[in-house]
Amino acid sequence: MGHDPVAPDRRRTLQWVASALGAGSLGLQARANGMATTAGDGHAPATGTHHGLLRPLPQGPGYGTDPELLRDYRPGDVWPLIFTERQRQIAAVLCDLVLPADERSPSASAVGVVGFLDEWVSAPYPRQQADRAAVIGCLDGLESAAQAAHGTPFLALEADAQLALFRQHPGFQKVRGLVAAGFYSTPEGARDLQFIGNNPSPQFAGPSPEVQRAAGLAPLAAEGTETGWISLFDGRTLDGWQASEAPGTFSVQHGEIVAHGPRSHLFYVGPVANHAFQDVEFEAEVMARPGSNSGVYFHTRYQQDGWPDRGYEVQVNNSHADPSRTAGLYGIVDNPAVPAADNQWFLLSIRVAGKHITTRVNGRVVCDYTEPENVQRPPQYAGRLVGSGTFALQGHDPGSEVRFRNLRVRFPPR
Repeated sequence: MGHDPVAPDRRRTLQWVASALGAGSLGLQARANGMATTAGDGHAPATGTHHGLLRPLPQGPGYGTDPELLRDYRPGDVWPLIFTERQRQIAAVLCDLVLPADERSPSASAVGVVGFLDEWVSAPYPRQQADRAAVIGCLDGLESAAQAAHGTPFLALEADAQLALFRQHPGFQKVRGLVAAGFYSTPEGARDLQFIGNNPSPQFAGPSPEVQRAAGLAPLAAEGTETGWISLFDGRTLDGWQASEAPGTFSVQHGEIVAHGPRSHLFYVGPVANHAFQDVEFEAEVMARPGSNSGVYFHTRYQQDGWPDRGYEVQVNNSHADPSRTAGLYGIVDNPAVPAADNQWFLLSIRVAGKHITTRVNGRVVCDYTEPENVQRPPQYAGRLVGSGTFALQGHDPGSEVRFRNLRVRFPPR
């Protein structure tokens, strides 16, 4: 996508959201989250209303609270909607001129932003009623402008002509800001921005030493001293890590290692323990997208192609078709129960002491296994043995996306 002011690179549209915030467009963000996720284009226009009349604010005891907190509201459930069918159709065109579908996300109209716009300008609050004139004026004005300039209805014009008229209209800025606000308050919009938030984190160790130093503060504790934990990931680059057959599967985004792409494995090759770990504790915060598969290998070694044939794999899988679930020792002690939810961060812990292996999710033991002496594995798992080696993160397949952050180790006392 190019850099047209109507359809910019999606990574630049954060500026739109900031502009919408400045204009007050997100004053009902809580309602926008509910409304914009449900397509509202099929609702009939309200009767007995006209966009030129401002309704009085509702009165009555308790107004302003939601008595049904778990209800999934749809546009029109709370107050009548005022868009006519023609206005809805024009609004759908404008939504998709602002944010068309691309390889990352659906179009704005496809995620219900038309319903959000209708809900917004129909709301009986001063701010929304002030926006009503600009939005309705734009929808009706474009129809008149199309007839005047081209002698044809707006909806019959080619996209380039529609775009030109839209950009010239005084309501352009307001409508564009509201479309962006509606779209980016949906789950699809949040994923488009690669926003990871509004999910609980099992722990927070405080700002990193780099952030503290940038803020002019002394780090809270020198890394690896007070708690014994040593980071394996700097939060910015893959320095100290080496990817195998498809390096593009791994990237760093927002302080996280993202595994998303063809099969590949990311091996730790950095200086900690000269990447040859024996008795060790490892932990990382992990988040998996629905249907994703990944894993964390330990006591492994770099391998250019295929699934690593040495060391154990601690599975990361909450909903993939493979029934072996998160924190099991894949192929050795599989876990059939789901210990964590998709789209939420969880803390994955691995402890190796001699031949004793313990895995935990959010502090709860999932696997407690001691490798038998002189154990004989099936041929495909012959290398699944305690010994020494490094860690590796798995990129399983193009349909899987799993994120890792705060990867660190410490060494239990002997």
